[in-house]
Amino acid sequence: IRLYADDLKIINSENDSLQGDIDKLYNWSVQNLMKFHPDKCKLIRCTHKRNIVNLSYYILGQEVEIADSEKDLGITMTPKVSFTDYQEIILSKGSQKLGLLRRSSRFIKNPSQRRILYLALVRSQFEHCSQIWHPISKNSMTAFEKLQKRAVKWILSKISESYDNDLYLQKLKAIEISLLSEKFIYNDLSLMDKVVHEHSPLTLPSFAHIYIRFDNAKNTRLQTSRDNLQLVSDNVPKIDISKNKFLSVHLRSGMVYLLQRKGSQILFLACSQNQLWPSQATTAII
Repeated sequence: IRLYADDLKIINSENDSLQGDIDKLYNWSVQNLMKFHPDKCKLIRCTHKRNIVNLSYYILGQEVEIADSEKDLGITMTPKVSFTDYQEIILSKGSQKLGLLRRSSRFIKNPSQRRILYLALVRSQFEHCSQIWHPISKNSMTAFEKLQKRAVKWILSKISESYDNDLYLQKLKAIEISLLSEKFIYNDLSLMDKVVHEHSPLTLPSFAHIYIRFDNAKNTRLQTSRDNLQLVSDNVPKIDISKNKFLSVHLRSGMVYLLQRKGSQILFLACSQNQLWPSQATTAII
């Protein structure tokens, strides 16, 4: 059971026991004088299985509606747990806000003021729960960067100019705005750092833990490359990552990281690969 304010979710991987959980929760709500509204309750089956067991569930004798998608704290969830549609929605929403901002702020010419307006009203839309939905594919990420490129031209009053990638990076540096791809990575790192240091309600999965090196351990190349800030997994890999395009893309994007400081450099260790392939760890220096 997951509860946030007045939003409640029941997550159950066993179809047979879900109805019992619903009944228990409904009885609890009646005892506490806050009955559920059956019309506002939705059911989403999240699975990649082809053969789905279609069972019906009821509240007060009324069948719970099966939804193709449902908003959860602002994020649109689907049965396939794919956020492609949500990315298009949030990109369209950002484009509309940027257009409205340009039309309603013609009297503002100061780049610093325009920068603040863009960050507060447009870019902030892309940072809400970005750790969950942010784009993975190159094409999707390019679409987000194109929108920000339009915003940079507006901030600098250079609407008619054409920016190649190098010039775009120079302009971003001049107005102190990072690439959206880097901002998404930073948000991932920030959350991972909070989870590892127990500053977040989220916890590491039971099979993941911080590597502990023993003094009597063999001095192998893998042992010497690890330190006490690296996460390792107890799970045995079930798939070959190099032959799985979906996982390869996710790992290259660095969905999950651990932040480590070493002098003036910051090392990011990709922990998502450790969960699938315990003997490997990927390090990127930024």
